[in-house]
Amino acid sequence: MIMYQGLDMLMKLLTGQGGVSINTMYLEFQNGGTPPVITPDPADGRTYYAALESGLTAADYLRIPFSNVPTLSTTDVSKFLANKGTFFAMSTGQTVGRGGKPFSAGDGSIVYGIALVCAADVADASQDIVFSRTYNFTAISKEVGQEISMTWAHILDESMISSS
Repeated sequence: MIMYQGLDMLMKLLTGQGGVSINTMYLEFQNGGTPPVITPDPADGRTYYAALESGLTAADYLRIPFSNVPTLSTTDVSKFLANKGTFFAMSTGQTVGRGGKPFSAGDGSIVYGIALVCAADVADASQDIVFSRTYNFTAISKEVGQEISMTWAHILDESMISSS
């Protein structure tokens, strides 16, 4: 689901007022138990993750810069040159979430949600713009000696075509 902030970001890019790009992924996790069923609200951009940073919820998240430059491809060469962006991030070296919860196999960490994010300032998450979020995948448990990697392909297609 694209967040309202994500649509604002797209319009800035389209009007040349950009200075923004998706360069970070959030991995939402909890330690043990069954991951919650979440239906994201498009109005819950950065405020949703700020609540997780409070440490008052069972959930937490990792803020991970992309491991490589996102790639462009197409879903239909007869219509598009590059309507699909593929993003990749890995939890390498991450041991504590932004809300202070440990992230490890020993703590039973389970990743169940991800977000694509524009991190304008790598030192200040409060300035992040959440482009989109999803919970539409099988939760992944952190295993001993292994990292969690996530690949997200975002497609813009006919469903985005509208004007007034």
